Amino acid sequence: MTVSDERTPLIHQPRAVSWVVGGVFVLAYAFFLWGGISNLVGVVANFAVYNIAVTGEIWALLIGYAATPVVVFFAALLIGIRLSIVNRVVVYLIGLGVVGVVSLGLLAIA
Repeated sequence: MTVSDERTPLIHQPRAVSWVVGGVFVLAYAFFLWGGISNLVGVVANFAVYNIAVTGEIWALLIGYAATPVVVFFAALLIGIRLSIVNRVVVYLIGLGVVGVVSLGLLAIA
């Protein structure tokens, strides 16, 4: 038996349902991404208006806030690729919870 024979087979599901579920969660993750990018641009612009130097810690927080939704979405996508639709939705929801907690934590630190 080879390694490829031991892999879990893909669960066959209607493609339309998978695309709809994926599209809904892409929009949900994009909402958090939009918030991260707008904070990245807005905070840097406000610092420039008041002639305040943006330190490395601020850059790290802002970039982390903008990158978290992308990283978590792709992690959820890779985890859920072989799961049924219901389990995939659960993985995406857990990922959204993680993004929300991390985003609020980063905002609280800033």
